[in-house]
Amino acid sequence: MVLQIKPDIFSVHFDMILAGPAVPAQLTEGAANLLLPGHTLPLKIDVNTGTAAGSQDHLLRWNLDDRLEGPMPSDQPLRLDAADGFTVTLPIPGAEKALNALRNCQDEVASIQGIEAGAYREQTRPPVPANNPGYWATDADYPPTARRERMEGIVGFRMTVAPDGSVSDCQITSSSGFDMLDKRTCLLLKQRAQFKPALGANGQPTVSYYSNRVRWAIP
Repeated sequence: MVLQIKPDIFSVHFDMILAGPAVPAQLTEGAANLLLPGHTLPLKIDVNTGTAAGSQDHLLRWNLDDRLEGPMPSDQPLRLDAADGFTVTLPIPGAEKALNALRNCQDEVASIQGIEAGAYREQTRPPVPANNPGYWATDADYPPTARRERMEGIVGFRMTVAPDGSVSDCQITSSSGFDMLDKRTCLLLKQRAQFKPALGANGQPTVSYYSNRVRWAIP
């Protein structure tokens, strides 16, 4: 059984994935209880199911905000109680050290991109896409010249999300190698991407950031 903890770069949220042959192929999605090492009360979470990439193993995925703060004793296991009577008790020695390293990595990436750690650590909710990201850039948006000249690549981007949920800025964080595709990406994102804005410590909408990638591949 493998537990993966993946942080969002510009928020205090973590994706957690549990995968392995012991995960049932058919499991009801929805409410579950998660008891973390060092905690006395379980957290209420929503679990989604799937299949691990490049494997036949099934997986469970859920999201946590930074309730992972605090001591996580190495001698105490994580316990997940999901639907259909499925229960997992999993030792996770070294988890606290690993989480601290993840947070330091988050702060370092933010600093490189000119963002103060406090700008996202005070969020109580990250920005959430309000429309389907799959429609932000589609095959129909391929620049004719780029298609004709067989330009392909992956564009990494970071959007600044305003308190009203609109995109106020878009920057390329990793180039496709083709200026035409890079510029096309940000143009489309600023026109189409819509968000439920992030919420600050006071519960009010605040400026935030959203990062992802667009793959340009000629169909």
